[in-house]
Amino acid sequence: MKAVNNKILVTCDMKQKDQITINGFTLKCANSYNTNYRERSPVVCSRVDTGEILIVHHNTLYTPSPYHLGDNLFSIPSNSKILFAKLEEDLSLTPLLGHFFCERVEIPSDFPLPPEYIKHYDDRVRVTDPGQTRYKTGQLLFTRPFSYYEIVYIINNQQKRVIRCHEDMVVGYLIDK
Repeated sequence: MKAVNNKILVTCDMKQKDQITINGFTLKCANSYNTNYRERSPVVCSRVDTGEILIVHHNTLYTPSPYHLGDNLFSIPSNSKILFAKLEEDLSLTPLLGHFFCERVEIPSDFPLPPEYIKHYDDRVRVTDPGQTRYKTGQLLFTRPFSYYEIVYIINNQQKRVIRCHEDMVVGYLIDK
């Protein structure tokens, strides 16, 4: 089968988030009861024609889905709304199609706070991997509110998280003098 109309064929393990290993302990997850679809839905898939491992939006690989062809085979659009990153051989991620990786920026406090009380801005991020965008690692970007998105994925039975944002969501940045 060959995909057409700017789509790609991918296959995925629909149970990829059923268990994880944390600090050497393997845990069975009760994902079917989790209301956060980022935590419970598959996001890792393999491109059928190239074998590339891709990270996609959490609302893509489920059944019944408009992209589902049968078994573990999906025909998904090859666009920035669905495709976020590809997995490299060293297990690092490379952002795709205008996405970049970032971290949220803490709101300053006059005294040290425990982690659960630290607040973050909802309209700015610091670039950790610019991908193919014009931004630089470490650069502070101002974005539309809540335009960042945390991707939760499991590789080698280890849960990983990365925050991504798309370059279209950036509204400004600080200029170096």
